[in-house]
Amino acid sequence: MRYIFINFINTLRHYKASSLLNIIGMAVAFAAFYIILTQVMWGMRYNKEQEDSDRIFLLTTSEGGRLKNIVTCRPYAERTLSALPEVESFGAVSFDIDNEEDDKHYIKEGGKTRKFSAVIQEFTQGALTLFKFEAEQGSFKDLAKPHTVAVSAKFARENNLKIGDRFSDSPTNNSEEREIVALWKDKFPEASSPGRIKMLRDLGNVCVDDWQTFSFSFFVKLKNADAKEDFEKHANEVLKSVIAEKAMSDPKAIGTDSTFQMNFIPLSDIYYRTDIGFRSAVCQEGNKTTDMTLLTVAILIIVIAMINFINFFFALVPARIRSVNTYKVYGTSRATLVGNFVMESVGLVVIALLFSLVIILLFERSSLSELLIAPINFASNVSVLLLTVSVTLIGAVAGSLYPAFYITSFQPAFVLKGRFGSSMAGRTLRNVLIGVQFVISIGLIICSSFIRLQQSYMMNYDMGFNRQYLISGTVPKEVAWFGSKLSTFEDRLRSNPDIEDITWAGGRIVAQDRMAWGRMKDDGKKFWFSCYPVAYNFLDFMGIGITEGRDFTMADEKSEYGAIIFTEPTQKEYGEKVGDYTMGATSDSAMVVGVCKHFRYVPLQHEGSYIAFYVWGKDHSWGWEMNHLYVRTTPGADPGEVMDFIRKTAIELAPEYDSDYVDIDIFDNELASNYEVENNLNTMITIFTFIAIIISLMGVFGLVLFETQHRKKEIAIMRVMGAGIEDVLRMFCLKYAIIVIVCFVIVSPLCWLIIQRYFSTFAHHTDISWWVFAVVLLVVLAMTILVVAIRCLQTAFSNPVDSIKSE
Repeated sequence: MRYIFINFINTLRHYKASSLLNIIGMAVAFAAFYIILTQVMWGMRYNKEQEDSDRIFLLTTSEGGRLKNIVTCRPYAERTLSALPEVESFGAVSFDIDNEEDDKHYIKEGGKTRKFSAVIQEFTQGALTLFKFEAEQGSFKDLAKPHTVAVSAKFARENNLKIGDRFSDSPTNNSEEREIVALWKDKFPEASSPGRIKMLRDLGNVCVDDWQTFSFSFFVKLKNADAKEDFEKHANEVLKSVIAEKAMSDPKAIGTDSTFQMNFIPLSDIYYRTDIGFRSAVCQEGNKTTDMTLLTVAILIIVIAMINFINFFFALVPARIRSVNTYKVYGTSRATLVGNFVMESVGLVVIALLFSLVIILLFERSSLSELLIAPINFASNVSVLLLTVSVTLIGAVAGSLYPAFYITSFQPAFVLKGRFGSSMAGRTLRNVLIGVQFVISIGLIICSSFIRLQQSYMMNYDMGFNRQYLISGTVPKEVAWFGSKLSTFEDRLRSNPDIEDITWAGGRIVAQDRMAWGRMKDDGKKFWFSCYPVAYNFLDFMGIGITEGRDFTMADEKSEYGAIIFTEPTQKEYGEKVGDYTMGATSDSAMVVGVCKHFRYVPLQHEGSYIAFYVWGKDHSWGWEMNHLYVRTTPGADPGEVMDFIRKTAIELAPEYDSDYVDIDIFDNELASNYEVENNLNTMITIFTFIAIIISLMGVFGLVLFETQHRKKEIAIMRVMGAGIEDVLRMFCLKYAIIVIVCFVIVSPLCWLIIQRYFSTFAHHTDISWWVFAVVLLVVLAMTILVVAIRCLQTAFSNPVDSIKSE
């Protein structure tokens, strides 16, 4: 074994470049496999490791076959669930789905103010009991006191928080300070709904008798999970009696439709569900197609790496076959030699694994980690790490057996005389292996190209409003709409010659989830629509034309109950006419003043339904915070300078805030945030596709190295007989060009089906164009021929006489 090992080391020294490339290729492949697997496993185990997850269900409601909704009103849910003997416990939650960076809190200590960010979720005591929250310090009973919160013990340690600390949502307003009264034990799995909660407060009796407000999610724990189907039937029977009782006292109550029913979704199924609205409110959103795509890519990369490993082994056959058969002459058994080669392979893979650990650590500390939804540290992914090591070691053993048997299969007498050949079966197998690499690489390039085209299509899609020269973001509430310093802030912005106009809204114009209103008409017909609060000049600012009635005016801001403008599809569906009065924020007296053109207000993954613009009247006490600013610059203005000016102006008027509180960016970035999953998928697929291509080209390099070494004498004789260098190149390049074309023909139909499946997850998508396939074929052909030519030139330029003598 010692001599085999020494010979192996000498061979690696002789082929330093190819050996190093093989190790690096495997290391990158192993790291990519581990990283992808951590993300896929996160989704596959989401909520499944939560205690009692088999007995916990999310209550959803549906009506007339519409999308299941996870929010309902408390009276319907609580009156129904409390009457069901199958229920062990239930509780309501009101999740804030805003970005955590928008939920900043301030603590004053020793004359200084420090801040931290966390979304404060609302739980009833029943929900705390259902999920088995346990206090580590303090007591959950103290949450019954006003302006109190409980905090995750881990989050408290990370942010230096403790029992008794008081904080507010504004660095200047201390009138609504909240006090930390409890810290709970961090026993929840990271990949779970309760595991993402950092701070909560008691929901108490909020809206407990409000039959109009559908803003609460309910979790239910059954005594017996197997009784779920019977329980659901029983629940809807009880619900009908609750509806009937309410309809008698209030015929206009929302939810009295005969098709209104409850459905119960297992906690462990929420992550990948696509048939429920506002899913992100109760659970991190997952996309099964994305995860399965990434898992497939991970497996393919490992396959490519193992094929590359085999090709590398074959590339070394001519250099090692003499010494191997010398050992056979001296009595070393074939089994021993095969075993030694397998051990060498395992050692090579172990070296690559060690390099892959370094790559993973570097990736974790780089900006690329922002593409990930799950942590990739080894402590949180022990099972994934063990699986990666197992797969690679098994792959090393399996991948080395055939080359080891091949190199030890020749008769020593023939080899030592310089006579050994490559069987037709051996050549066919090597060509098939390299073909598999090309099939995978071409497929990945085609798929990643269409993913990138879809990303460009989404970003350039006509949304139905004016996106030119647009800047957007959030500002402190003191300078926002309804803020005390609004007029001064607006005057200063308008004084900037680079700013053409400004407007305000209660959130982003393109968003998946927004405030939903349900209303009952006099004829008993019920309708639902998304409500988007805006400033009176919003539609004019965005270029959304009025088709009937009038636009909002400043007078609507001062009216008693506000005003509403429906989009054309909404007006057509529900028959609301200009001049009608409908339910606004507080009364049935909000006037429908107009109808506007349709515009795209949800991301392209989803079909839009119905929406209305709403201008608050005098009473906006419970109103949606109108701190989302839109600014249109003049043509030619520098967006960066304008954004700096907005931040500076906002902080000058609200100096108690830090500059990062003013979250201003160009609108395209705001729009792109709706496609973050798709953008991250595109980036990751692109990265891993690039890795696959490089590894595949390494495999081509190794196989050509083997063939040029094996056919050195044949090439030399061709040169002596008058063949030119171009003839040698043509011989090799034509062979690999044919392999590429055959692989392209095989993989193209499969790619077509995969892209069709991927595009089916979007309400709108780009076309599957033939020219993408053609470009990919040309690119892969060019790269392959270049690699083959570079390797062949070294042999082609060598002295043919020396090759004939040595062979």
